[in-house]
Amino acid sequence: MAKLLKCFDCHLRFNPKDWAVLQRRAALLVVLKRFDEALVAFNRVPNATLGQPERWMWLQSLTGCKRETELKNWFEDRWPAYSKKVKKDAQTYYLKFLWSAALYYQKRNMLNQAEAAFEALLRDDPYDPEHYLNLSKILLKSGKKHEAADILKRALQLTPQQMDQRNLAPSTINWYAG
Repeated sequence: MAKLLKCFDCHLRFNPKDWAVLQRRAALLVVLKRFDEALVAFNRVPNATLGQPERWMWLQSLTGCKRETELKNWFEDRWPAYSKKVKKDAQTYYLKFLWSAALYYQKRNMLNQAEAAFEALLRDDPYDPEHYLNLSKILLKSGKKHEAADILKRALQLTPQQMDQRNLAPSTINWYAG
């Protein structure tokens, strides 16, 4: 991967406004967990040229850098409106963003927002048992024991075929992967 990064750098020296290459370089930096460098690269790319995969990688960079103020601004101010757009345009990336939002809220004990995010994940991706488990944890923290038990009962009703169907569905293949 280091050679690929050098190739990107060489190309960008002669073509500094090749936004596609700059985006690929930034994404590679995220994969390498070099989040600060990735953010610098993403911030050089004009916002209008970023696609959903790149926007998601940008968000992973923010998370990796632990930039709390920027994360707070993103999830509390921009995410509600952006979620509608990405849900309509790119379902697979909507699930990635929604998963990131749910975890953000969960880690910060923002229980109402976390509950809403995990409920949305269950609506849009109902065959992933992890969503049920995470939602039940949030409900327990909120003192909603009976609701948590109901969610876990629903998870136990999932069949292996349903979970396999989720893994093979075109809209959810590799949605956890970057």
